[in-house]
Amino acid sequence: MRALLVPPATASIPEALARSGSTLRVARSERSVVATVTCLDDERPTIVLGSLQRAGRVLDRIDRVVRRSTTGTGFTLRGGMIVTLALPWLDAIFGDTTPGTILNRNVRPIMKGLANAGVPVQYFGREWLAWKRRAIFVLGMDVEPDGAVLIEAFATAAGSLSIPREDASALEASLDRYRGLAPASLREAGVEPTAELSIRVLEGMTERMGLMTQRLTTSSLPTDARRAPTVVEDPMSPLPRGATLLEPMSVPIGFLDVAVLASGPWVGGDILAPRHLVGRNGPTADDESSPMEGALWRDVRRAHETASHQGSCKPT
Repeated sequence: MRALLVPPATASIPEALARSGSTLRVARSERSVVATVTCLDDERPTIVLGSLQRAGRVLDRIDRVVRRSTTGTGFTLRGGMIVTLALPWLDAIFGDTTPGTILNRNVRPIMKGLANAGVPVQYFGREWLAWKRRAIFVLGMDVEPDGAVLIEAFATAAGSLSIPREDASALEASLDRYRGLAPASLREAGVEPTAELSIRVLEGMTERMGLMTQRLTTSSLPTDARRAPTVVEDPMSPLPRGATLLEPMSVPIGFLDVAVLASGPWVGGDILAPRHLVGRNGPTADDESSPMEGALWRDVRRAHETASHQGSCKPT
């Protein structure tokens, strides 16, 4: 196994999200681990939702909102950086990785990279990395049907990762996402998201992975349209209009979003899980061994069953 290091770049948030998502295609085609860092050049507050979160359940006001391709929870960026790690399969770096430890194992190179850049962080489980016990990087994850893994870590340069109360829904505002402590920004940690900082992050990641390394000469990546971010303008997003919304289901990470579509049940929400096993698709017994963080597969199954029952009871 080898690691391909893509030179850092600076981009707008949509461009940075597209660049990060495109690493997965490279990891698969090259059968290599791919790592890169992208700095964000726009410090206007932008809310970034996880790929399966229904906008209207998270937000009362939708203004400057984008949706990324990885699952997980929403947050706010004012500048900052994205650290990306793409793997051709889940144990490509650490041979003892299992579906249940996919984040625990694979955030280690990211943590080493951040420590090398002067931002020592810890991982206490779930969806964020802590600096001095305060959330500073929020994690996103997706796993493809062939087992390729995309992990993203997002930090804001200024302000708070929390969704502003004037934008958050009552349900979102009711959650204690960061264990009672205000999230930290990179500037509070004493660093600026620059090319120099990004290089130090990549150097630390390389050391922790312990793989043969190849440094690419270009920071450009082939576009993967399936991983392109989308601008969010509709509270129903990512659901189609006409979907029947059911009550969100509480899980440890927050909520599952549940709906009935013309094609059948739909389940999404705050979980970190493979997109192809949720959404319109219901988990099977075989999926119980697939990666999941923030809930249990039986929670998703129960939500699907509820939506299936509701759908069968709808008048024709």
